[in-house]
Amino acid sequence: WGDMLGFDELRSQNAKAWHELWKSRIVIDGDDESQTALDAAFFYLHSSAHAALTTGVPPFGMSQWSDYAGHVFWDMDSWDLPAVVPVNPAAARAMVLYRASGLKAAMSKAEDFGFDGAMFPWEAGLDGSEVTPSSAETGWAEQHIVPDVAVGAWEYYEATGDKETLRQAVWPI
Repeated sequence: WGDMLGFDELRSQNAKAWHELWKSRIVIDGDDESQTALDAAFFYLHSSAHAALTTGVPPFGMSQWSDYAGHVFWDMDSWDLPAVVPVNPAAARAMVLYRASGLKAAMSKAEDFGFDGAMFPWEAGLDGSEVTPSSAETGWAEQHIVPDVAVGAWEYYEATGDKETLRQAVWPI
């Protein structure tokens, strides 16, 4: 696709997309250092979240592969999604759809531990399944992930009113 469009067109489309995103960044007066920090956070978050992303958003985005191996934690649902949804609802929807795609694995994990419903993983892999290293006790001990995922999905719906995604992903979660 990139070859077909050509570099100049891709760069132009990218610049237009970022121009639109930047319109919704937080701007403060009188504190240049804090503004720089806010702009950096905005840039890195929106560099990692995109409507076409089917693999969730790991902590620190894609920048910490060596520490997090691209795994997705509850941070995406509790911190990233609420910050993304007002600026880029399509990217937030992709996060919800990622969690919904892992629902079958979460239900299987719950069953393995004797629970009803779904037990979303501490560290979710590309397909949403549990990939927490066996050396980390958090893989089985942490229970707060389920409400984090559910609340994040619900907050997406509350912010957007997207009834199709409510039926397809939010309600099943």
